[in-house]
Amino acid sequence: MLSPNVFIARRTIIAGLALALAALSACSYDSSAPTYPDDPPPSPTLSAADVVYCRGAEPAWVAFQDGDGAWTRAQPIASGQYTSFHHDFASSRAAVARAQQFASGLTSLAILYAIPSELGLVSDTAFQQCSGDALETLNGSVAGLEANDVALVSAGNSLRDFTNLENGNSWQLRGLLAGPQEFLATRAARVNGVTSVTKMILRRSPSLADGATLPVFDFESPEAFQPVVRTVTFAGNDASAVTAYTQLRTEHSNNFVTFLTGGGASASSPYFAIPESRLSPGEVQSVGASTVPAGNVVRSAAVFFRSPEDRTLTFGAMPSAPELRLVSATPTARLRAHFAMQADYDRYTSINYQQGQNTVVSLSMSQAYATLAPGGYDLVIPELTGVTGFDPRWALHTGTQLLWTSARIGGSLASNYYTMPHEGDVSRAASDAGFITP
Repeated sequence: MLSPNVFIARRTIIAGLALALAALSACSYDSSAPTYPDDPPPSPTLSAADVVYCRGAEPAWVAFQDGDGAWTRAQPIASGQYTSFHHDFASSRAAVARAQQFASGLTSLAILYAIPSELGLVSDTAFQQCSGDALETLNGSVAGLEANDVALVSAGNSLRDFTNLENGNSWQLRGLLAGPQEFLATRAARVNGVTSVTKMILRRSPSLADGATLPVFDFESPEAFQPVVRTVTFAGNDASAVTAYTQLRTEHSNNFVTFLTGGGASASSPYFAIPESRLSPGEVQSVGASTVPAGNVVRSAAVFFRSPEDRTLTFGAMPSAPELRLVSATPTARLRAHFAMQADYDRYTSINYQQGQNTVVSLSMSQAYATLAPGGYDLVIPELTGVTGFDPRWALHTGTQLLWTSARIGGSLASNYYTMPHEGDVSRAASDAGFITP
C-alpha cells in the first residue's frame, strides 16, 4: 500500500491521465526489436500529422518517429495564435515525443505511439480558444438561499465556487478564458447528512470584460428550474464503495453539477440532471464514478447523455499489472512495461514514471498501434540522447527509486480531453501504481 502522501500525489497524476490524455505519451520498441513485414517501404508518403498548441504554450522540444525509423526533431511553425509541428509518414505506425521545462525545475518528457491520424490528440488548444488575452475573473452573487442551503456556481474548465448566507451569497471565478460562457448554478440543501439539489440555473453569457459582475442568480426567479432526479446503479465494482459525480459539457465549458454518494456492488444512488429541454444542440451531460482504492488500483467509468434516465454505470475489469524491467542503464535508464490486452481498455494504455521531484517521463500507446505490433502493448522508453536538441536531464537515470503510475483507457469516448462527447459515449479507466529502482 502506498503511503497517504504518495497516494495523494499518485491520484493527482491519474486524474490527469484519465481526463486529458494529451498530457500522456507512449512508447517505442527498443533498438533490438525487429521490424515488421506489414510496414510499407519508406516511400511514398502515406499520411501527415500536425500537433498544434496555443502559441507560447508549445513544448520546448518535439520529435517524430516513422515506424521503426530514426527519431527526427521537428521545428515549430508559428501561425497567428497557434504553433504547430508537422511530419510526413510513410509507415502505418508513428510516434511523437514532447519535452517541457517549467520554471519550478520540473521536466516532463511525453511520448505517444499511435497511427499517424491519432497523433493530433496530443494537441492542446484549450477548448479551441487560444486567446492571447489574460485569463479573466468574473464575479456575482446568488439569492434565494435558506439557512442550510449552499450554492455552487460553475463555468469554464470545471472552475467553481461555493457560497451561502454566511459569506454574503457572493462568488468569484478566476482563470476563465476570454469569450462566451455557460454558467451553471445549483442550490443544494443538506438535511440529516444528505445533500439534495433543489434548484438550478443555466445561464448563457456573451463575452464579458475582466472583473465584470454578472446579474444576480436568483433561485426563486423564473430563470431557475428544478433538476430531474433519476437513479444510477453501480455495476462491476466488486463491493467497493464509489465516489460519483454529474457534469454538463457545453461548447465553452465543462460544468460540475454535484457529487453523489455510492456504496457496494449492488448499490445505487439518485443523480441530479438538467432537463433535456434546457440543453442546446450538441450539449451533453454525464454521470461518472470512481472506486475507492483496491490496493493501489482505482477504476472509473462515465456515461454521456442528453435525456436523464435511470442508468447503470459499469466499471471495467481489474487491470492486469504491468511487467516491468530495465532495458538499458546507459546513457539513460530505459524501462520496458508490458501490458496484457484487455477488452475493457481498448483505446489507450499509458505509464508514467516520476523520479525525484523534478523528472517525469510518460509513455502511451493506442490500441491501433498495439494491434500492428506483435508485442502488443510493449511500452519501452526510447533512447533519445542522439536526437538534435534533446537534453539528457529530461530522461531517467539509474540508482534512484521512481514511482510508476499506469492508466488503461477504454470505451467510445475520444481520449482527447478537448473533444466534445456525444450522446451515448462511455468511458472506462483503471490505474495502478508502485515503485521500482532502475
